[in-house]
Amino acid sequence: MKIALIVAASQNNVIGLDNRLPWHLPEDLQYFKSVTMGKPILMGRKTYDSIGRPLPGRANIVLTRDANWTADGVEVVNDLDSAGHSDGVGSDKWIAALVSIDELVKNLAQKLPKGTRMWLTADHGMINASEKIVLGRDNDLLTDVALIAGEPRMRHLYLTADSENAGEEVIARWESALGSKVTMHTRASAITAGLFGPHVSLDAAERAGDVIAIAQGDLVLLDPERADKEGAMIGHHGGDSVIESSVPLLVHSVN
Repeated sequence: MKIALIVAASQNNVIGLDNRLPWHLPEDLQYFKSVTMGKPILMGRKTYDSIGRPLPGRANIVLTRDANWTADGVEVVNDLDSAGHSDGVGSDKWIAALVSIDELVKNLAQKLPKGTRMWLTADHGMINASEKIVLGRDNDLLTDVALIAGEPRMRHLYLTADSENAGEEVIARWESALGSKVTMHTRASAITAGLFGPHVSLDAAERAGDVIAIAQGDLVLLDPERADKEGAMIGHHGGDSVIESSVPLLVHSVN
């Protein structure tokens, strides 16, 4: 199977203006038609809106995060990740997105020529959070912490002090407050444990937090400056649970 990416760009790399082509070149349009006719074409919802109709002679597949968006003559694919974040894994919105993607994959598999092998994978799983802690709000978890990074399921903490004991003191404070709800690491212990893979470059190591806190169970650790936005999400990922860290691989061969 061949996948073609077709981009029309000017010499200064402009590809659009106000969601439309900034030029009208009949030769370009004829070329696009000739190379895509009879083949499935994938586009975003804004691109489809700029065209205004399904392109004839081709299977039109539209990607959109709006689970309620529909159009006659096109196949719609929603963002499974966004649906999980907003409504949670197993929600109606999430299931609708999953069904849409499943239908897309099924249709694609049916159109593949014999001898083709399709590999289907994902980058992570997701959990639904039911317990939320805002760091530094009614707790002393931000004592000696200058900056918070990472995601609610795995926080990188950059400390105010550079002493060798600073990290251990922060870890002791967090473990005393949260116990088994978190797994704590210094930067060095996280690298030794293989948290970032078997080989960690010096540049990557220097960007990691002085202390790393990994939420366990269904807990999320919210940045106080982003607590409203992060807390509004039901689905989260970034932790070390089996659900979040397992990467599936499905192989389908067309015989």
